[in-house]
Amino acid sequence: MLVEFFGLPGSGKSTLAKMVAALLVQRGVTVREATDALNNQTGKLSRAARKGGHIITYAVARPRAALRVIVQIYRTNQRSLGDLVRLCCNALFVHSVITRCKNAETVVLMDQGAAQALWSIGLRARTNEWLDLVLGDDMLKRVPDMVVFVRAEEHAIKHRLARRRHRVSRLEDMLNNETLRPQIMISNDIVDALRVRQFTIVQVDNNSIDRLNQNVGTIVHEIMTRYASISVS
Repeated sequence: MLVEFFGLPGSGKSTLAKMVAALLVQRGVTVREATDALNNQTGKLSRAARKGGHIITYAVARPRAALRVIVQIYRTNQRSLGDLVRLCCNALFVHSVITRCKNAETVVLMDQGAAQALWSIGLRARTNEWLDLVLGDDMLKRVPDMVVFVRAEEHAIKHRLARRRHRVSRLEDMLNNETLRPQIMISNDIVDALRVRQFTIVQVDNNSIDRLNQNVGTIVHEIMTRYASISVS
């Protein structure tokens, strides 16, 4: 069972994912964190090399699917060639991870998945219909069994991003001069589109540390209920 934690940078999705993983393990569930080892690996070159290896392996094994993903992103009219290349690489990497993990008999958690890749595409797209353009069969096949939508108010997100020591998201460039409402709307649009297509969405509001334990309990309950039904079927 594959579970993606989706939300804006600073919403707390990575923190929630780690806490959920720990509680699931306590309850006897085997858990894998699909991108955790790679994200925490020291050295940008090492991470880039491993990601590049995953991308090449996926593209060689599924050239038509990889080409369709690239064409779909190209049609969203990204703001620069650099954005286009970065987003295509990210989407192919996500596809490669999900392809390997989707049918795993364990619970696989990821905080950089298909929904997050869609958000990144929408962030720089100059075509209003970008979401319809990229939500083709190839992308929908890569949507996890469950998407945990981690919401937080703009003030909470800005506060958390401002406390980070290192810039890890383009959103941090917008802290002083811009509202985050357009970025929040993109995430809402993605979740609405997935709901219409009958995907399982679990939504939690993560505005304060006081909500963490309650949110973790809610997510674990939903995962275990879903996992039990998949195991039986």
